[in-house]
Amino acid sequence: MSKGGGTVETSSGPDPRYNDFIDGNLALAGTMANSPYVAYQGDQTADFTGDQMAAFQNIRSMAAQGPQDLGYGVASDVANTGVQQVTQNATDEIMRANAMANRGVNSAASMSGAYGGARHTLLNAENNRNAMGQVGRSAAEIGFQGQGLRLGAAGQMMQSGMGQTNQALTLNNALAGVGQQQQGLNQADLNTNYGQFLDEQNYPLRMLSLRQSAIGQTPMGTVSRQPTQSQSMLPSILSAGAQLGSAAILCWVAREAYGADNPKWLSFREWMMREAPVWLFRLYVKHGPAFAKWLRDKPIMRASVRFVMDRILEVANARASR
Repeated sequence: MSKGGGTVETSSGPDPRYNDFIDGNLALAGTMANSPYVAYQGDQTADFTGDQMAAFQNIRSMAAQGPQDLGYGVASDVANTGVQQVTQNATDEIMRANAMANRGVNSAASMSGAYGGARHTLLNAENNRNAMGQVGRSAAEIGFQGQGLRLGAAGQMMQSGMGQTNQALTLNNALAGVGQQQQGLNQADLNTNYGQFLDEQNYPLRMLSLRQSAIGQTPMGTVSRQPTQSQSMLPSILSAGAQLGSAAILCWVAREAYGADNPKWLSFREWMMREAPVWLFRLYVKHGPAFAKWLRDKPIMRASVRFVMDRILEVANARASR
């Protein structure tokens, strides 16, 4: 964008003391970029513990047994035996009383002669009928009472069986809880091992980032040109870019990329004001402050911007020297 005249250029590269350090960074970055992917070989999920497996097996065993006779059958057998015995005793007692009544009738009939003998047969039949009816009623009553006894005994034994089942489940839950705590401790150990593995993988990256940050704080040389005679388009550009206000503040991105203590930003501002394409200059004026603010906390991007600016200055210097 300059017409006529020439420039007197003075430049200096990085301090020689930093060359080995810069070359070392490049070599380190290349080595890391070419390193193969390292997969984690350890376990990441803790297995079930022995206590948990035992608890699982207990549940399976209880489920395989199915619904259990919680005592109703045993209680029913015991109650039936008792009912039969009571019924038999009551029957024997009734029949014994009936026999005694018949003997009395027979004795009276013998004393009364033939008439008495015919009558006593009717009395014996009546006594027998009454006795059998009493036996039936007694057996029914005893059977009803026995059913109540069976149900009561079965209920007690069922409660006892349920209590034992609940106790077994409680113990099994405690066993599973202990196993869960053991599994949690094992999982914490696995997580620690995996975290250490990640730390080992990230350590070289952190160290490289630290070295790159150190380079960003190191003066990397300067380039300056003094025009001997030139015809600049700066006035027309400043008129088109009214946002600029003053050429003295045209330095946002370069200052942010190089740092205020590095005079290279002045060289890049000189190039931007005198040799940059008009479209680039206008974009720089319009978006420079916002881009510089965004760039402030991004050291890697600042290094990339510096690299681009360095190449621009190298090309400009080479063209000016011809």
